[in-house]
Amino acid sequence: MKRLSELVRKLFGPSLWIPFGTFFALAVSFLTAAAIFKQSAFVSAIYAILAVIATILTMLGVSAVAGRQKDEIEYFMKPSRAVTAEERRREARAKLEEMRENLLHVSARKSRLDFYSKALIVILYMAGYSLILHALFGLYPSQLFFMPWWALAAVWVVLLLILPRTIIILLLLALTGVSGIVSIMGPTVIFQFLPYLLTMPMMMFMNFFILFGPLMFFNIQQIKIVKPGEGDWGITFDEIRGQDEAKKQVLSALAIFLSSEKDPLFREKGIVMIGPPGVGKTLTAKAVATHLAAPVILATGSAFISTFIGIGIFVMLYLKFRAESLAAEFGRCVVFLDEAEQLLQRRSGSIGGGGEGGGKNVASIYDAFNYDQFGTTGDLVFDSQEALARAWEHKYPRPPDQHGIFVGAGMGMGGANMALPVYLHWLDGVPTPPAFERLWRSKVNQLLDILFVPTHLKIWGKRIDFRIGRAKPVERLILHLAATNMPEVIDPAMVRPGRFGLTVQYVLPGEEERTDIADLYFAKAAEKDALHPNLVNNKERLREFAQASVGFSPAQIMQAVFSAPAVRKSTVARLLDLKERLEAGEKLAPRDERFWKRFRHEMGQPDWDRAWATWDSLMESLRTIRYGMAKPTRTSPKHRETTAHHEFAGHLIPLRAFVAKYMKPTILSVMPRGQALGMVAHVPIDEHDPQPQEFWEGILRVSVGSVIAERLFFGQSQPGVISDLESATRIAASMVGRFGMVPRKCTPQERRRYLKVGQTILFSAGLAPIGIMGVADPAMGVLSNPVKAESVNLLLGQAFVDDYRLILKNRHLIAPVVEQLLAEDEIMGAELEKLWERLGQEIRPLTAKDRGWPDELIAPSNPFYVKEGR
Repeated sequence: MKRLSELVRKLFGPSLWIPFGTFFALAVSFLTAAAIFKQSAFVSAIYAILAVIATILTMLGVSAVAGRQKDEIEYFMKPSRAVTAEERRREARAKLEEMRENLLHVSARKSRLDFYSKALIVILYMAGYSLILHALFGLYPSQLFFMPWWALAAVWVVLLLILPRTIIILLLLALTGVSGIVSIMGPTVIFQFLPYLLTMPMMMFMNFFILFGPLMFFNIQQIKIVKPGEGDWGITFDEIRGQDEAKKQVLSALAIFLSSEKDPLFREKGIVMIGPPGVGKTLTAKAVATHLAAPVILATGSAFISTFIGIGIFVMLYLKFRAESLAAEFGRCVVFLDEAEQLLQRRSGSIGGGGEGGGKNVASIYDAFNYDQFGTTGDLVFDSQEALARAWEHKYPRPPDQHGIFVGAGMGMGGANMALPVYLHWLDGVPTPPAFERLWRSKVNQLLDILFVPTHLKIWGKRIDFRIGRAKPVERLILHLAATNMPEVIDPAMVRPGRFGLTVQYVLPGEEERTDIADLYFAKAAEKDALHPNLVNNKERLREFAQASVGFSPAQIMQAVFSAPAVRKSTVARLLDLKERLEAGEKLAPRDERFWKRFRHEMGQPDWDRAWATWDSLMESLRTIRYGMAKPTRTSPKHRETTAHHEFAGHLIPLRAFVAKYMKPTILSVMPRGQALGMVAHVPIDEHDPQPQEFWEGILRVSVGSVIAERLFFGQSQPGVISDLESATRIAASMVGRFGMVPRKCTPQERRRYLKVGQTILFSAGLAPIGIMGVADPAMGVLSNPVKAESVNLLLGQAFVDDYRLILKNRHLIAPVVEQLLAEDEIMGAELEKLWERLGQEIRPLTAKDRGWPDELIAPSNPFYVKEGR
């Protein structure tokens, strides 16, 4: 008895469940076969033996797999004895081979365990079911299962290989229930329920598309697929001007992508192109779509945004399906996502804002100004690349939810955030082999496992495997391109290596690049006979145009050139109208008379009335794009005179006297445009020039000069100087608080007088401790410190006094230029350059002898008291 107990323990282990399970299977199988199936003792014994074998294999599989898994854990915990790197690599390879070998054995045991345990469940359930129905209704198995036992066994073998345990149990319950109902109620009951079973999946499918189809239709319409040879935008990479470095990066990434090598060492999956609007990001995508011998999918970020949550996920899955299908068909595919920030925005919903300390980061003089919605600081316009780049945020303000306000999940705009994790996983998730590939390989190997076919054999030293290799993930060759002008809102998880690992910066072009871009569009206009012959191959005009278009993007330059013929057509129509009115004896309005005097000399010239781009129309097109349409009716003759003194005496003369080494003007105007009644626009001589204290002090004097000009010539200033005073205050605050610049040396008496002047013109009405959307105002932070506020007042006072002395000393230069400006409305181009050079020779600079003080300008006389004797 003791020996029998030891034998049982060796076979079954310490657990007694195995012998009890074996005895139960033996008894149930024998009784079922003998009593219910009316089989002979021999057949009943065979059934019993099969049940016992299934039970033993199941129990042995449980114990074997558990033991093997324990060995694997101990194997992983085993410390390494390798010393050198080469030894570690050899040991790692050896461990990997051993792990693979162990995996084959464990997989075989698990397959047998799974199969035979499910087979045991099926055998016991069907035996018990047959026993119950025979006892209750006297039914035999042949009446219950409707097929021979061998066919029933074959069907169940297939089902046991494919379906998991839970589905097997549910299927047993469903099939036995149906067979019982049919056996009792007859086969006609099937035809009553069969139509519902067949139409229910189809109805669910139709209901889904009826409900969500219209919602997804407009999203999917924003995804366009262009196969090779189907689309031609006529854009070449040569037409992407002014972005040489960015173009090289994109072309290099494309060269790797199109390489014939199957597995390059590293290939960027995504490229994100960032930069302000109109610099060539979308143009690059068009060039890629034109030249690439691969399908291109064009999509916008708004395609993944929907009112209802979940639509974005369906659209993303559709995009993924189409991209991988095209990549499988053509070998590669390119996905271009325009306005990508709408999809790739941060998932937290909190964008944040401001620089260090929540304030505005003043790294350049152009950061100190408070730009309006037109990208200007009043009548002073900084036509530099840096200033116009900073103006975009004010010209195209962001919605409130992008300024540090948390946006919770909900019905509105929730789809984009839900689509982003799907996109993240697609770009750099864990790829899986194709489902069918995994299914047939695993099921064939499982069949070999349950038939006890060995995993491999070694014959004459050669290994022969009897298992099909595991399916490998298929990674399609897909390149993702994204374009955005809001890189700060993109989720950081998107711009790491393996996703959008390459960031290509598109910048506003410099003067040389603008010349190249203008040459391209001048040539295109000339091809269509829309460019005046005097401008064809005119290098000097190209240079002037590039200087006048500083800060323009390539798209704006294209717009300026291509809209110039329309401007010329409008000019011709107005000249013809004025001519008819003069011939009819009608008196012209002052603004019409000025226009007639300015352009009437063109009438009578060859092709003068032709609608093509002339130099004047090009300049007007540039001014319209930058400053807005001319609005001559917004001012009066008296106000025009004030504006002329304001612009020339208050801004241009200080610009020439104090900042001529760094800046030069591009336009002097008294023509109302946008929100300004006049303007002096200036550009840096060298766009990469440093900004020493002398430059900052010069710009400070250019801003303050308008106040002196109006008070000096008209006895009082107008509200139009508000923007100049605000700019001056912000410049001085930045000098003191950000860059540590100190006022110029002066005597204690002069210091008191400078402080008195500075306090009178200090602007503080628009400054607040907390600005828009909770971002601190840096100027207010400086002014709240008494010591720094005193330095700001001192800088403002020195600037005001210097402007007073300069304008008073050069008062004789003002009247002729003001008269010319009032007659022409705008001075620019070659005429402005001549004026600039003449001023450089005629302006009298300040010297140590200039000691006048603007006391009468600080406290002017009261105009409400008349002099005695009047």
